[in-house]
Amino acid sequence: SPCYNNMAAPKVAVVGAGISGLSVAWRLLQEGFTNLVVYSDNFSPHTLSDTAAAILVPYSLLVTEDKQYLEVQRNWFEKTFKYFLEVYQSPKASGAGVSLVPGYQVERDDNGGMEGPWYKDIVIGFRRVDQEECKNMNLPTDQPETWFYTTFVVNCNQYLPWLTDCIRSKGVPIIKRHVVDLNDVLTDSDIVVNCSGLASRELAHDNGLQPVFGQGMSVKAPWLKYFIFDITGDHYILIVPRPDNSVMLGGTTIENLDSGEVKPDISKKITEETAQYVPSLKRAPIIKEWAGARPCRKKIRVESEKLQNGVVIHNYGHGGNGINYSWGCADTVCQLVKEATAKTDLPKSLL
Repeated sequence: SPCYNNMAAPKVAVVGAGISGLSVAWRLLQEGFTNLVVYSDNFSPHTLSDTAAAILVPYSLLVTEDKQYLEVQRNWFEKTFKYFLEVYQSPKASGAGVSLVPGYQVERDDNGGMEGPWYKDIVIGFRRVDQEECKNMNLPTDQPETWFYTTFVVNCNQYLPWLTDCIRSKGVPIIKRHVVDLNDVLTDSDIVVNCSGLASRELAHDNGLQPVFGQGMSVKAPWLKYFIFDITGDHYILIVPRPDNSVMLGGTTIENLDSGEVKPDISKKITEETAQYVPSLKRAPIIKEWAGARPCRKKIRVESEKLQNGVVIHNYGHGGNGINYSWGCADTVCQLVKEATAKTDLPKSLL
């Protein structure tokens, strides 16, 4: 049912067509906001989201002691996990690129303690792994914790076009547009949702938003059917099988580097490090390599801001958690859009 009672439906413009922007558009449609438009410079397969490993495991470069913010993240992740479970179990899921994959996470910091990670009750079948199993699976036996669970892998090269089709099927235009000022968009929209990722450094004048370089590759390895995720301080090793028989290998985190160039020395390091866990990967043929910069800030920004020409709702700064929190953040954005439409100081087009 529609979540507004205005005679004229508010026009909402979403800026950005990566995982954040498309999730917001689809969520708003589900709540009855049909007067929508999506603007973006880039579309799949040319978005940052397309390069993501896209395994649902909460990952942050900045561990926060803020308990309230941790609870917000938990809520975002739980909503996103439940959403992908619905997609996975629906008859329409065949084209969505969403799969359930079991695997191992090696935890080196012992920050889970005896309680385990905060997401242990959200993922499926969480359990601790003993040393004997670690030995059998070629995993380190000298680390504080190793966990086994099943989670979602989202192939964004499939999922983003699927989401685009869902949105277009409701009559929403998705338009190529280079936005240089959010106020410009507000001249013909009542509310703008800013999901522009790193471009928010300029669009939202946010100096707290920093690029963190990442690089990965996909290899042909149809025999591998489980993931491995090993976080080693500010570095991590990631092995993620996908339904098309490819395996995505990563990862890299270099702060304040905005270059999209693949670096051969990093490729070599990724190959060597992942082969320590699964030796057969060393000879797996490389399908493709990619590099990109994640939009990172101390806290993900999901909030309203009043600009000269109207209301902007920001949704950016997800870092390595773009897919992890995509639906949860879209849900928060939807609430903020409802609040904005309920206020009396709306643009005249709503009165």
